[in-house]
Amino acid sequence: MKTIITSLLLLATLGINAQTKITDAASAANVTNIAPGSLLELESTTKGLMLPKIALTATTAILPLSGTHAQATGITVYNTNTAGDVTPGVYANDGTKWVKLGAAAVTGWVYVTQSTSIQVGQSMLVTSGITVTLPTTATQGDKVRLVDSTGGTGFSVAGSNINSATTMAPPVGGSALEYTFIGTQWFCTGL
Repeated sequence: MKTIITSLLLLATLGINAQTKITDAASAANVTNIAPGSLLELESTTKGLMLPKIALTATTAILPLSGTHAQATGITVYNTNTAGDVTPGVYANDGTKWVKLGAAAVTGWVYVTQSTSIQVGQSMLVTSGITVTLPTTATQGDKVRLVDSTGGTGFSVAGSNINSATTMAPPVGGSALEYTFIGTQWFCTGL
């Protein structure tokens, strides 16, 4: 008994290094072949990895995570919410903000259906006389585009950070309003 307790105490004081492989029944035959550079390996031909699902409110808000390590670099989650400047998808924390994985720099427009709000990099065809709200957060040079297809009815643009000195007049049918984020405001830079 004394030998067992001594052995357990000795093991508890030593650092234990291990690699782990988790497989499903379909992959069980390959359980001993672990990739040499991995700490954890998941293998399946029929199942995937499920990330924690949370509802982010903005890329700069750590909530709903909490605790002293909530803003830790590398935390990865699946966001289920559309709010502020976040949309559903996989996000990783860079230590100061959430970054959407797989989101490349806007090299072209992402075409979206009509809505009462628009996100950075989107081009929206507006078909009725609605009010479209621009994003509340953006970075220097971000753009949005609104194309008028209302048949002369027009539409309006709203937002707390639109430069009022720039034109916000309803566009002529078939034309487009392009807004660029400069400093802390959206400016109409194309009509």
